[in-house]
Amino acid sequence: DSINAEYGDPPSPTMSVQALFDELNKNIDNPEAKKLNAVYIFKLGNDSYTVNLKESPAWVKKGAHGKADCTIVTGEKEFLELATGKAKGQTLFMQGKLKISGNMGLALKLDTLFKQLGGADKAKAASAPAAAAAPAPAAAASAFKSAAVFDQIKAKVAADPSLVKAVNGVYLFEISAGGKKENWTVDLKTSTPGSVKQGAHGKPDVTITVDDDNFVNLSLGKANPQTLFVQGKIKIKGNMGLAMKLDKIIKGQAKL
Repeated sequence: DSINAEYGDPPSPTMSVQALFDELNKNIDNPEAKKLNAVYIFKLGNDSYTVNLKESPAWVKKGAHGKADCTIVTGEKEFLELATGKAKGQTLFMQGKLKISGNMGLALKLDTLFKQLGGADKAKAASAPAAAAAPAPAAAASAFKSAAVFDQIKAKVAADPSLVKAVNGVYLFEISAGGKKENWTVDLKTSTPGSVKQGAHGKPDVTITVDDDNFVNLSLGKANPQTLFVQGKIKIKGNMGLAMKLDKIIKGQAKL
């Protein structure tokens, strides 16, 4: 009842959630979908649905079955909009209408799952050109788990102009993974609302150097910044006061 109260409106009368999952079940057992190798549980109002892409054949069932790798909690109306491309997951998340627990990487691959609504052949046709056209730098950037966190921070910054006044600083994040390094700039100083961009832009007031896994754990509340600093796993250069305001930027990210 509490979830229904939070998410409110009933689904569109032109499509039911059950019909959508029935359609998904018809098309789910194909190599494109099974690459996900995961179990999703969708909690929608009073009902739950399980999508199992680990077993052969893959299947979709009503109810919560087994242990989920990724759990999505939202309303029926929001789910239908998300599955049919009428709403973006990031927007729903920042509005508090979508919650995620488990593997965030799998949550970011929901589009692969929803492509199966058009059938396996159509899914392959839709995904192949995009993969072929993707430039090498973009593919490399996507290897960083932190990219998903910065996407969420970007949405949060855009939705809350007051962060500029509250923080008043430019952060440069130097993230490393597998011998590679990527930078992200979070500017909460020079414009309102602030901005989040990949790469180093302008002069930072504080530079945070940390590896990919530790940054993700930090953003999800699984790691303490003071502990990481003492252990030498996070380095801070510049305005220490701004470093202490990190929670204003990353607080509220999805809990895994």
